Amino acid sequence: MVTTFHGSPELRHWIIQQTEAGHSPQSLLQELIRNGYDEDQAITYMTAALESRVTELVASKIVPEKTPDSVPPIPVPQPIGTAWPSVVHALDREVKVLFSLALPRVVLFGGLLSDKECDELIALSRPRVTPSNVVDLDSGGEKLHADRTSSGAALTRGGTPLISRLEQRIAALLNWPVDHGEALQILRYEVGQQYKPHYDYVDPAQPGA
Repeated sequence: MVTTFHGSPELRHWIIQQTEAGHSPQSLLQELIRNGYDEDQAITYMTAALESRVTELVASKIVPEKTPDSVPPIPVPQPIGTAWPSVVHALDREVKVLFSLALPRVVLFGGLLSDKECDELIALSRPRVTPSNVVDLDSGGEKLHADRTSSGAALTRGGTPLISRLEQRIAALLNWPVDHGEALQILRYEVGQQYKPHYDYVDPAQPGA
């Protein structure tokens, strides 16, 4: 997939230059807004510029031939190869592969959970739902933010037979140890609620990091 940047070459160069110099995405976003771009437009330009830059770097990378002394690759979750089947067996369930992209590696699965399991998760999480938070970069805790208006519930790992079964199914699907996974999280978006486009990035120089 090749990302096309629709802004000026100068703008693209500035975004990439500032990012590679270590400036945070939030500071770049605020600078673009100060210069007359609306927030959605600024985010679109930043995303396109950086994705196109990643594509350039991947395309120009020279991969050396493997030698006996080469460091082995770090294992990562890998559900299927690029020559993907239409159905994958995941522990106790047949899961459909609806879509697969090689670069970036994206796989869309269908039917990972049954309708009954979905209903059970909803019932389990309903009494635990609280407003969604974001990371507080000043304290390291969490805080409410106008950009994120959903609600959600974090479920304890292995907390019920249902949760344990789903965690094991996901581990089998990804060929990845159960204890390397994260706890399940249920999110609820009511009409009009949202989580605006953002970067899941924490500047290590900030106090809350």
